[in-house]
Amino acid sequence: MNGRWSPYAFIINDKIYAGGGYVGNFASRRDLWEYDTGTDTWIQKQNVPGSINRTAAIAFSINGKGYVGLGIQNYNTINTIFLKDLREYDPATDTWTPKANLPDSGRAHATCFVVNGKAYVAGGLTGYPETASNDLWMYDPVTDQWTSLQSFPADFIYSAMSFSAGTNGYVVGGRILNSSASSSFTSKFTYQYDVLANSWNQKADYCDTSGRENGIAFVLNNHAYVGTGMAAVGSLTYYYREFCVYDILTDTWTQALNFPATDRSYAVAAMVNNKVYAGAGFLFNTAQIYFNDWWEFSEPAGINELNDKPSLSLFPNPAYESIFIVTGEKKLQYDIIDSHGNKIISGIYSSGKAINISRLPAGVYALRFYSDKFSEAKFFIKSQ
Repeated sequence: MNGRWSPYAFIINDKIYAGGGYVGNFASRRDLWEYDTGTDTWIQKQNVPGSINRTAAIAFSINGKGYVGLGIQNYNTINTIFLKDLREYDPATDTWTPKANLPDSGRAHATCFVVNGKAYVAGGLTGYPETASNDLWMYDPVTDQWTSLQSFPADFIYSAMSFSAGTNGYVVGGRILNSSASSSFTSKFTYQYDVLANSWNQKADYCDTSGRENGIAFVLNNHAYVGTGMAAVGSLTYYYREFCVYDILTDTWTQALNFPATDRSYAVAAMVNNKVYAGAGFLFNTAQIYFNDWWEFSEPAGINELNDKPSLSLFPNPAYESIFIVTGEKKLQYDIIDSHGNKIISGIYSSGKAINISRLPAGVYALRFYSDKFSEAKFFIKSQ
């Protein structure tokens, strides 16, 4: 695969599909490549049909199908077009199918996360000179319909990073354009979107005070990692390989690890079997560099995990009245945390005893166990 900036990527059946993006010299791509994590090999698949090349698109996978849409056609040329179409990819037949267009203006550099089988698309650059959106749209692949939801609470935004956990999506950083379109800045804000309540909640700021845009994000072991990317500081633009890690349960950011290669923005990342794969992207130093390298890492450094953490599992899940824990520990402290991050029940768990959840409203919760040696959390569903 050529070096490129802002490619798209999605995951189906432990394989990563990536393509598109800008390769320099006024050229963009509409290709698709399949990466097999077991054999470390790339195989070219069917291009997106037609003449539409695509840079800074959204991409996601739901129920064994991949989706690519929006973005910019003919990036960095006089024929730039902001796209609003959506295509579905079936790996079983290596074919693409057109789906419903976004019922609004075309846009690029939107951010996207998936919760409960639906995709949520926030913000996006809608034109030049700098114009953007703060819309939130939900796409349902079952009905092939888009639904407008509660707008992003800050001003217009694009080039943000996002991830999901439980029934919440999170949008981090990005470039925020004020409502008068007179100025913009690299954001350090973190916002949580509650799917069940259709509402936004501001959370702790990203740990780099300069903020971050056009980076990558992924979730491992109840921690979200957000890094690489760029930031505008005054008249200068800085590129990064540093990451910050977000503890979803405690709403705290800390500096974590560095990407094991050169600083870059507009890269892409995907996670398969608790291993993260990342690469591609762009760096401007004394010249423009388009990367096509590809990296794997499974246990990012920077989180002080202890080797003596006990193995925990819970059942039943979903649960109605009680939850039981399987662990070798006789006693553990625990908290139950709701989808807003609020601690609502705390106690001491004794082996073989049940935790009563009958009074909890239906929804998704985190059950966090901890001692002076470790902390671990499991998500569970409280049924009606």
